[in-house]
Amino acid sequence: MSCKHIMTYEGAINIIIKGEVDGTVDVWKCKSCGDTSADLRRVGEPKMPESVGMGELVKINRWGVIVCNDRGETEWHLTRSASTMPHNCSVFEQCELTVDEAGNASCSNNHDHRFYFISNYINSSMVIR
Repeated sequence: MSCKHIMTYEGAINIIIKGEVDGTVDVWKCKSCGDTSADLRRVGEPKMPESVGMGELVKINRWGVIVCNDRGETEWHLTRSASTMPHNCSVFEQCELTVDEAGNASCSNNHDHRFYFISNYINSSMVIR
């Protein structure tokens, strides 16, 4: 049976880097099945994504933020655990990134990436060091 999703706003997570808000993750939850969607907004982006609240739906405990940090450069991306994806950031060169169900990140080029579950930060701030 397919769910006729009734999406409600669950909350937000402020992403703070070097003492400044760099962006926000908005979390939406279906009142019927409990699956969630997450959207990111970066400071300075002129408009919201067109699919706000209606992106890919997965369990809340799969959504997270992957952090790339090296030599004073920091970048973050919204992604899901239990997945493998091509990853490209300005901190490291392109690689294949795998995040297991426990949130352990591994990169095909052995770069240091960290994964944080957003469920631990809803309606608060995630300070990235």
